[in-house]
Amino acid sequence: YGARYELIDAKPVSGGCAVFFGNLKNHKIMAFAGIGEPQFFFDSLRDHDLTVVATISFPDHAEYSTAQVYEITNAMQASGADLAITTEKDGVKLRQLPAGLSDKIMIARLSLTIIGSASLQEKLLNLLQKQP
Repeated sequence: YGARYELIDAKPVSGGCAVFFGNLKNHKIMAFAGIGEPQFFFDSLRDHDLTVVATISFPDHAEYSTAQVYEITNAMQASGADLAITTEKDGVKLRQLPAGLSDKIMIARLSLTIIGSASLQEKLLNLLQKQP
């Protein structure tokens, strides 16, 4: 058994409806992430034919200080990006954004598919039955 992760769409940090990646193909994207393997995330965005014009890798578990938000804003301006996309893990940490920026930052959402779920379910049931 295993798992397959796939990016499915993006939702604005400010709220609102999710947007399929196909509807973002005409945008210049600056991607950023504070995860263990950010290049996988960046490559996944490119696999959806998005125009990623700049990327920023922050340390895993980044807290997104004022300085990091400033770095994101500067990278967007310098690269000509009109949107930024980050991970769900990072998106929940972006609460104190300057006015207007939260509409330009999207959170990429993942779909998780468990491969061989019957085998995994059987192992989990066996483990649960062994518990006192």
